[in-house]
Amino acid sequence: MGRLNHSAAACPLSRYFLNRLRNLLTLWNQAQSSKKCERYLSKSVLEDIKLWHDIFLPKITSGISLNLMSFCRPNYICWSDACPQGMRGYDFMGNAWRFPIPPEFHQAILRQNNSLEFVASIVSVWLAIHKKYVEREACF
Repeated sequence: MGRLNHSAAACPLSRYFLNRLRNLLTLWNQAQSSKKCERYLSKSVLEDIKLWHDIFLPKITSGISLNLMSFCRPNYICWSDACPQGMRGYDFMGNAWRFPIPPEFHQAILRQNNSLEFVASIVSVWLAIHKKYVEREACF
């Protein structure tokens, strides 16, 4: 556990995927059972360990760009907004998009505007990446 936590210094947000394993180890250490009893990992803990093995550890050993870990001036700027009528966005190159929401859903979306704005920002970045307007590891 300590080694995984130490390796997460290269990508601090990956520590989130150690929480279930950390909680399970704490429970095992507090249990009044024999050290020789069999203990099993839950499916979710196994999936977190597999994620570490397949995704995080190879990236940590091969290196992670500092552009992905530090704050820097963006080289690609997108604007997006959302309201119950729809989501829209554009970028500094003049590329625009719009997604109207059908009228029957307007009332249901009134309380979900923050979620729609988050989705709109993701769509703006996704479109820039999909259309290959930006170089690899660009800062948005």
